[in-house]
Order: sequence, then C-alpha cells, then structure tokens
Amino acid sequence: MLRGSPNQVLGGAPYVWTTAGPEEVDRIFGLVDECSQPVDGSLAAIGQMFNEDDKAGSAQLPPPVGCPN
Repeated sequence: MLRGSPNQVLGGAPYVWTTAGPEEVDRIFGLVDECSQPVDGSLAAIGQMFNEDDKAGSAQLPPPVGCPN
C-alpha cells in the first residue's frame, strides 16, 4: 500500500525506539538500548522493509554521550 502511493504522505513507524524510554513497556519493546545498539534483529528487519529502494542506506548518528563508539 505504501509503495503504491509514492506521491502521497503515507508511512508508519514503531512508537518505542529505546529500552531506556520513560515507560515500563519501553524496556520490553524497545528496538535499541541506551547506547542506540539494536537489542535484536527487529530494527534491521524494519529497516530492510522500509529501505528496499534506498540502496545507499541511511546516515548513522553518533552514539549518545557516555556510550562507547
């Protein structure tokens, strides 16, 4: 459905990104830890689904302060 309407603003994203989020459920469903490292294969799978057309990939953000590089 998303790829069928490239000229419209359609999309989706998971709500919980980090296990260090403010809600208790974030520790269960977070995609990355407090240092922005994936906790399992979910983030890669989501990225692959939504970036199949983007062969160049996306820019990497620096790790948060206090996390190893």
